[in-house]
Amino acid sequence: MKNEHRLVLLACIKDKNEEEKKLLDNSIRQSVNWETVAGQLYHHRLTGYFLAGLTSDQKKFVLPEFRKTMDLLIAAQKVQILEVAKRLSPIFTQLSEQRVRYAALKGLILNCTICGPGDRRSNDSDIMILEEDLDIADEIFRNHGFIQSFLPNGEYEEASRKEKMIQRMNYHDTVPYVKKHGENLVEKIEIDVNFHFDSKSNNITKQVYELGTCIYRNDYYQVQGLRWDTNLAYMCVHFFREGTNSIWTNNRRDVLLYKIVDVFNVFRRDININNIRQFIDVIVRLNLRKACFYTFFYIAQIYKDDLVQEVLSAVRPEDVAFLDEVYIVETKRTEVRNENYFDLAFNLNFCLA
Repeated sequence: MKNEHRLVLLACIKDKNEEEKKLLDNSIRQSVNWETVAGQLYHHRLTGYFLAGLTSDQKKFVLPEFRKTMDLLIAAQKVQILEVAKRLSPIFTQLSEQRVRYAALKGLILNCTICGPGDRRSNDSDIMILEEDLDIADEIFRNHGFIQSFLPNGEYEEASRKEKMIQRMNYHDTVPYVKKHGENLVEKIEIDVNFHFDSKSNNITKQVYELGTCIYRNDYYQVQGLRWDTNLAYMCVHFFREGTNSIWTNNRRDVLLYKIVDVFNVFRRDININNIRQFIDVIVRLNLRKACFYTFFYIAQIYKDDLVQEVLSAVRPEDVAFLDEVYIVETKRTEVRNENYFDLAFNLNFCLA
């Protein structure tokens, strides 16, 4: 691995062990091509993670002009995160008042737990709502000025009934709820509503919700979300889904490295030798072994961690050919990925069609 790539991945670990701290310190003290580092950080949405993961002494090795640009980007991300949180808070309150069973997912939880506001960028806000509660939630969203739209050509046009039906029948979520905002660096607010935790064939959403939710909070906002083990399980499902379907692989969304960094940092924060069995039991009980193994397999390619290996050993399926397979939606066939996952992720020489 190139030193620049190693530097990025090591710095982005939130809770480093002693070996990782030493490797990072050695890496940043070498000759560093900051052009390469900048490209990787900006493309993979890791700027905040990176800077937060450096010590004061290590930050002195960052080129001054590069550091100023990073600081500005992180400050802008913080404004965005807090603005969105402020606008969503009354919506979440009303969902609770109307007894809509909902739970925040991914970024909404990460931004008030492992990440300070500004450490990571969130393009949208993901929540899980039970399918039978979607109509009540829809009314609440619309009362707050949201419509359902894919924003064709950037226009705020309500999605057609057909588009909504296709989305609900074939995917794990609804057409996004969007609202034009245009203030405090936030052009729009988008809510992605998931009603399938996994898939129609593994319909476990209600079961997951019944396992419980909890309140996450920091100095800026609080949110109701899935508990630590099911939130981590959902992140595995999300990573697996995007890595094995051409809907996401066609535009390289599957190889954005912030996804792996997110999962590993949540894992490192929440899993220990005493509760790892609880996580594994949840994965097995919810029939998520394949998604979990896929995610942890790729984590293990870049991060050495004994508990990651323990998860891999516990959930390994008999057939692991799926690790390199991608379902091509257009042809309805499965093809083998012809390039190494991380070679593809770090290769920024590409042109999107």
